[in-house]
Amino acid sequence: MANQITGVREHRVSIMKMNNRWKSVDARDSSKTVVKARVGEKVVWDAEGSDLYFQFVDETLFGMYTTSIKRGDSLTLTVDSRAKKAHIPTPFFV
Repeated sequence: MANQITGVREHRVSIMKMNNRWKSVDARDSSKTVVKARVGEKVVWDAEGSDLYFQFVDETLFGMYTTSIKRGDSLTLTVDSRAKKAHIPTPFFV
């Protein structure tokens, strides 16, 4: 969904416990677990219920290898222009 102020597309992801397992899901549709973002688009993660630590496989995706957020906070990162076109899993740790 595009941000009404900036016009930049945002992908909002919730990380929450579902059926005793931590999952990363689309905030509007919890049946979706894959985010397809392009260069310049933003990915927003919401930490629901726990602090989170992210480890990105490729630094060019967001311009860093690791970051973290506290429970109840959000993290917004923009897909970097150097990002490679690929399916890149994003491990997170609770």
